Amino acid sequence: MDKYRSSILVKSSTNFSIPETKIVRLINLKKELSKLPLPVFIKPNRNGSSICSYVLRDLSGLDSILKNFYAHHTDEDEILIQEYIEDMVEISCGCLEKKDHTFISLPPIEIVPKVSEFFDYKAKYTKNGSLERIPAIGISKEQREKISKLTIDIHKLLGCRLYSRSDYLVVEDNIYYLETNTLPGMTNMSLIPQEAYAVGINFKDLISFYIENS
Repeated sequence: MDKYRSSILVKSSTNFSIPETKIVRLINLKKELSKLPLPVFIKPNRNGSSICSYVLRDLSGLDSILKNFYAHHTDEDEILIQEYIEDMVEISCGCLEKKDHTFISLPPIEIVPKVSEFFDYKAKYTKNGSLERIPAIGISKEQREKISKLTIDIHKLLGCRLYSRSDYLVVEDNIYYLETNTLPGMTNMSLIPQEAYAVGINFKDLISFYIENS
């Protein structure tokens, strides 16, 4: 999924905001960062699993970040530089699409990283690396309902099929859309299976749903 262009489409078509974002080639990343106020959030435009996603608070850590980027990317790959939003609540929300194009709405899940500053690769794949909460008690009931509804709208807008999961940041009354994952994790402890379980769909039934509606 092209994170930058999909976020522009979502912003123009929904009530969600997006973080202020600049897209650059990796070869130009260091030069562009030297011009910008810190902190910023840096991530690849197309990768998954939060690989090479970083909060950059000062330039002293940049060389290490660039080394990691070049282990996975080339000069011409697109990198996103986003404003870093402080004191946010990290939220993810999925939806399930049936063959007849009706939907099962899922509840948002709140993510509280324990081993990292945000829900990065380490927090995702380390045992007990994060705490996930359903219901998402860090946001209001109204915000939870709005996110569930608009997650389905985004799924349709981006032409997704069967299932998808969208990620958000919430700060007080503001909801920021980050990105949509069309192939999210699918272990029994992944986010969509947890959300499905909260509405009465166990892991076995969820897998059956995918098979029957594919």
